[in-house]
Amino acid sequence: MHLGTGIMTEQTRATRRTWHPACALAAAILTAPCAVEAAPPDAGNGGFPGGRALAVGVDPSDPRHVIATTTDQLYETSDGGQTWTARYRVSGDTQITSVAVDPHDATRLLAGTTNGLYGTLEEPSRWERVFRGRTDAARHCTHVAFHPRWPGAAVVTTMEGLFVTRDGGRRWDPVPLPDPNVSILQVVFDAFDPASVHLVAT
Repeated sequence: MHLGTGIMTEQTRATRRTWHPACALAAAILTAPCAVEAAPPDAGNGGFPGGRALAVGVDPSDPRHVIATTTDQLYETSDGGQTWTARYRVSGDTQITSVAVDPHDATRLLAGTTNGLYGTLEEPSRWERVFRGRTDAARHCTHVAFHPRWPGAAVVTTMEGLFVTRDGGRRWDPVPLPDPNVSILQVVFDAFDPASVHLVAT
C-alpha cells in the first residue's frame, strides 16, 4: 500500500494482489487525544510475569530496550530482559493487542488495544488514548507501527481498516481499501520504498 497515491499491495495467505487507491489521505479528522481511561501502571521492578508475551516492540537504537505485553499489562526493560518495569495496564475487558517503539524517540510508545490506541506521544510518563475510532470495529486495533524513516508518522490497523498519522498522532486519516471486507492483521513498511506498506490480511 502506498501512503500517498500509487500501488498498494495486500499479501494474503493464498494470493498477492495489487491495488491502486485513488487517494490514501483524503479524509476528515476522526479522533482527538483524550485523558487515559485505564488503571494506573503497577510500580516497581520485577521479572516478566509467567504468562506468555502477546506483543513485543524493540527499540531500533538500543536492542536492550524492549517493550512486551500480556493481555492487560505492558512491561519495559532497558537491560535486555534482566529486569522488567510495569509501565501501563488496561482495565475491564480491554486487551492489549500490539505495541511499538518510536525509532526517532524511544520515549514515545504506542499500544494498540481492543478499545482504541494509547500512547506516550506528549509526555513519557503520561498515557493518553490517541485514537478511539467511531465504531467498535474501528476501536479494535490489530497492529501498530511507527514509520522507520519519517518522524511523526505511524499507522494503526483495526478491524475496520487502516489509519495513518503524519503529525505525531494528532490526526489519524483512514486509508481507503478496495475491499472493505478484508481483515488486516499486520502491517510492515517496505524496506526499499518508505512510502509503501505491506498488509497481512484474511
